[in-house]
Amino acid sequence: MNSVVLGSLFNAIGYAVGAWLYWFEAKRRKLATPGISRIVIIGAIAGVLLARVVERLAEGSNFGSLLDPSSGGRTILGGVIGGWIAVEIAKRRMGIRASTGPMWAVALPAGEFLGRIGCWFNGCCFGRVCTLPWAVRQHGDLRHPTQMYLAASAAVIFGIVWWARDRTRVFPLYLLLWSSSRFVIEYFRESAKPGGSISIAQWACLGVFALGITLYVKPVSDNRVEVIEGPK
Repeated sequence: MNSVVLGSLFNAIGYAVGAWLYWFEAKRRKLATPGISRIVIIGAIAGVLLARVVERLAEGSNFGSLLDPSSGGRTILGGVIGGWIAVEIAKRRMGIRASTGPMWAVALPAGEFLGRIGCWFNGCCFGRVCTLPWAVRQHGDLRHPTQMYLAASAAVIFGIVWWARDRTRVFPLYLLLWSSSRFVIEYFRESAKPGGSISIAQWACLGVFALGITLYVKPVSDNRVEVIEGPK
């Protein structure tokens, strides 16, 4: 089995595991309704499409390959932001007032963990040239294994969120943890700016971090848990 097939396989498994965990957490919270299931589909599709659009805008890639699953360009940063916006719009249009954040908080890091292993096999999201003992040979040089940095970060975030899911607001916590770790790891990516200056991705991480703080301090009364479905 070649690396491209393995990369696609891990990406597909990542989506499947993320969807299963979303539904598992929805059932545990007694929120497993048809409307909530449609939300996960909307969020996943919007996240994938927005991720690919953002990647192509950032790199000036060809939009003709937007729907080609083998063409690469699946930035998690665009996916998280785009998926969140799509979910919030869909919830308003469908009249759903339940908080879906706790489900996404466990689904996203689990899916990213597997997806980053897919990145390893695909050879994308590679790191800067380095001479560290754990450097790996990719694209003709020894480099930081940033795909594995990102996978390890996702695994740690999943563990923290899983432990805290009944103790605090886990979606804002996820946003804070994810944006912080991604901000740091971005310095080791090939796309990092010279001289330690902040990249576009890192500016976006700061925006996500600010969103996480905003949601975390939002009054509890605004995060209702009842499910009310129907057109407004």
